[in-house]
Amino acid sequence: MDFGRKFDGAAGGRLRVLFNAAQVETCSEPLLRAGKDAARAQNAPIHTHAGGNLVEFQRIMDEYRKTPIRFLADIGFLDDRTLLGHAVFTTAHDWTRYPFGDDLRVLAERGSTVGHCPYKYAKMAMTLHSFQRYLDAGVTLALGTDTYPLDMVSELRWASILAKVTDANYQAGLARDVFNAATVGGCRFLGREDLGRLAPGAKADILLINLDHVGGSLYADPIKALVDSASGRDVDTAIVDGQVLVQGGRATRVDEDAVYAKAREVTQHYWSRVPGWRWDSATVDQIVPPAFPIHRAGRA
Repeated sequence: MDFGRKFDGAAGGRLRVLFNAAQVETCSEPLLRAGKDAARAQNAPIHTHAGGNLVEFQRIMDEYRKTPIRFLADIGFLDDRTLLGHAVFTTAHDWTRYPFGDDLRVLAERGSTVGHCPYKYAKMAMTLHSFQRYLDAGVTLALGTDTYPLDMVSELRWASILAKVTDANYQAGLARDVFNAATVGGCRFLGREDLGRLAPGAKADILLINLDHVGGSLYADPIKALVDSASGRDVDTAIVDGQVLVQGGRATRVDEDAVYAKAREVTQHYWSRVPGWRWDSATVDQIVPPAFPIHRAGRA
């Protein structure tokens, strides 16, 4: 709390405090209550992961005889300044096999936001059940990435397609809805009506995205084209509070090539040391086998 009071509003108001009780199953009930009280005292938002996996769901059920969502609601953790990471495993998901209560109604009534990271869960053969069902229940959804390649533009497409497949309905996950989740959805939770939209009085945070190239498609609706075919590499310009930070697809304030070279050097150094601390001395290629055998060129 002292840290929050010291730095909230710093950097010209761009630095704001967010409390984070990492995961519902790794935080005690007193800590969750105290964290929420601290956030309220500083008029700050708070985040925790809940409904992230079946082990967590069952652990909370065993300990409290409630779903993670119901448990958080009952201790006063849920309101419109609360963000829940993922919230995949709820009463709405078939895999929980829990027929009692309605977690989506609880989320909607409390006004809490769900941070939906579709690609992360798709990689693990899981999906939200479903984007459209949460939306129709009145739950606020905000898109996130959570894992590489950290491409918010591509997450739009993942959210839309997975919604359609999960519901077997081509009208689920409409472009306007996933776009709203990627923009104004998160800003509601932050209490920032001046972000996520182009409007008088809003911050001059603007993306210019180039869809007019051979790798794209001809289009009548740029938002639908953005969802259907674009990626983060199509971002040409990023303006933050009126300052141009990306232009021509390149960062204006750092040497991207130098940053990438340093990152690659550090990563390769880390990979080379993995066998030293692995119990079985396995290399990275043994732990995560490549798609095809890699024959590396010899080094002089």
